[in-house]
Amino acid sequence: MEDSETDESFTFQTSEGLSCNIDMGVTFTVDDSKISKLFQKYRKGIDEIKAVVVKNALRDALNTVASTMTVESVYGSGKTDLFLKVEGLVRESLKPHGIIIEKVYLIGSIRLPDNVVSALNSKIEATQRAQQRENELREAEAQAKKQIAEAEGKAKSMLAIAEAEAKSNALKLKTLTSELIQYEAIQRWDGRLPTMTGSNAIPFINIK
Repeated sequence: MEDSETDESFTFQTSEGLSCNIDMGVTFTVDDSKISKLFQKYRKGIDEIKAVVVKNALRDALNTVASTMTVESVYGSGKTDLFLKVEGLVRESLKPHGIIIEKVYLIGSIRLPDNVVSALNSKIEATQRAQQRENELREAEAQAKKQIAEAEGKAKSMLAIAEAEAKSNALKLKTLTSELIQYEAIQRWDGRLPTMTGSNAIPFINIK
């Protein structure tokens, strides 16, 4: 536990009043111009200052920040924000005393009751599955729209071709006369008479 002689972990409560436990690390330097005042104020060596002054500042900042956050945020996406805010508060509180905080960081993971971890993991998994289904639905909708667009494009193309052919055929019918048919036949005739003829075998020669 945090209060034991060998344990240096920190216990804090979230906005729901749920207790969490973590190990934190901190790196800092001492302002050379304030060393004498620092030792006069606390009457302690650097190790004792770290164990008492810095640790108390960390604990106070952690409780202040964590009390405004939900356990879900602390355990998940808000974890980075938690430590950045704690770092900022500790740096601000200790700088006037000549203690320059460089970095506050998490060691290991945040320890929560097993039932809480299980519930949070289940919620995260459910959210991920819902997101996956949403992505699949969007992909299916996009594919369907693509197929509809392709079908509409093909239909418009076929309609345009059909309309063009219809207009062409209509124009041919308007210009098609018996004189034109005879002219075309003359142009294509090779000059030889057929061995067998019917009533209209050669449109421009009357066998009778």
